[in-house]
Amino acid sequence: MKKESKTDKLIKRYFGILGPLDEFRRSEIGKASTYSLVWLQLILSITCAIAFFVAQFFPETVGHYFPFVVFLFVIIAGQSAYYKTVDRGVQNYEQEETTPPNITRKQLRNRSIILSITLPTILFVYTILTKSLQQHQDFWTSFIKSLSNPEALALFFIFFFFIGFTFSCIYYFSQIDNIRKDKNK
Repeated sequence: MKKESKTDKLIKRYFGILGPLDEFRRSEIGKASTYSLVWLQLILSITCAIAFFVAQFFPETVGHYFPFVVFLFVIIAGQSAYYKTVDRGVQNYEQEETTPPNITRKQLRNRSIILSITLPTILFVYTILTKSLQQHQDFWTSFIKSLSNPEALALFFIFFFFIGFTFSCIYYFSQIDNIRKDKNK
């Protein structure tokens, strides 16, 4: 049996394909992705031109909000490609084509623990990064200052770990039912 390439695995994961990636699915994904990419390129070109002219008058505003606008457009283009493949039936699969994933409770618990640790840490580092950019300081200087600041640490441990705990519970309890159903079969 031929081993799947990383590109095929990424395509299958992004578009939610559980069966094999045959030529029909590959061509439909290619069509939807090309369509979305062309529109994304056009919209980003227009957005960059607008940002170029607006930056002459409001450079700080463009600097703060332009990356978020670009990110939003990229997310919208990706979702439009995904929904075009849903409309074309790319995600439909035969039950005998797939083997059910064998995820144990312990693996699910470990994944949710990793999520509850990494998500708050990423949010904390992002907060420090934006603060250092706003104050025109070095990242590591802001990082050390925030670690020595009790208010920042309290914010990190209370607020961010609450967010991490909440998302890990959502992830765990949404997946645990699938494991229970697999055991009952």
